[in-house]
Amino acid sequence: GPCGGMGPIPDPGDGAAAVDAVAAAEVEEEWDPLEEVIKLYGKDWMEKHGVILSSDDYCPGFEEGWMICSLCHKMLAGYCTVLSHFESRLHRGNLLWNRSQLGDG
Repeated sequence: GPCGGMGPIPDPGDGAAAVDAVAAAEVEEEWDPLEEVIKLYGKDWMEKHGVILSSDDYCPGFEEGWMICSLCHKMLAGYCTVLSHFESRLHRGNLLWNRSQLGDG
């Protein structure tokens, strides 16, 4: 559903192209990939996409607190990686397969 509190989407007006490069450079620092993940995939994105944090139980001998995609057995080094991983064919395929196994439509 629509997410509240994200603010309006900026409207590319006249001369947008010239301004875009500058805006993009500024946005780069402001941009929060975690917000993007939540915006695209919802607050329960970790649960929905099988992402777990490494711990002694799940990954003994592995550093704690890493995000791991349990569907693809891939380590996700950060929220930018999460975004690109969720877009990947591998993950989308595994997600569909996983959902069909769960009988979750």
